[in-house]
Amino acid sequence: MPSADIDIRMFGHKSLQRKLIRLTGAVQKRIINKALKSAARVVQAKAKQNVTVKSGKHSIPIRKSIVVRKARRTRRFTAYMVRTGIRGTLGIAEGGKFYYPAHVELGAVVGTKKLKALPYLRPALVDNRQSLMRMIRRSIWGGIKRESRKSA
Repeated sequence: MPSADIDIRMFGHKSLQRKLIRLTGAVQKRIINKALKSAARVVQAKAKQNVTVKSGKHSIPIRKSIVVRKARRTRRFTAYMVRTGIRGTLGIAEGGKFYYPAHVELGAVVGTKKLKALPYLRPALVDNRQSLMRMIRRSIWGGIKRESRKSA
């Protein structure tokens, strides 16, 4: 039974919305999840490329710890996150003051020393926003076409 579970107004494509509504809720979610996860993987790859740390000893753990995770789903939305690992996976002491990936991304003041921000996550998303939106839109259209061929 068709439902209006998915709202994709962000694309401004009413025809995409109409075609997606004709599919069942489970099929809609599968198509959307696949599109979002593939876009998140692109952001992950770009973020790994962007990690630059002068000493180099911290860049490899940060690079390896950048992962894609599905956010807790609610009835209102589905989301994927690209994030760095937790303290334990990076070899950072529990209870320590510093969380190194955040200091690299945002910069920090440690005592009297100022650490310059070397962003890697935000540019991975912001610099690729248009291509990511196109990728998501194409993936959704592809999913709709595959489903329509199945039912034909």
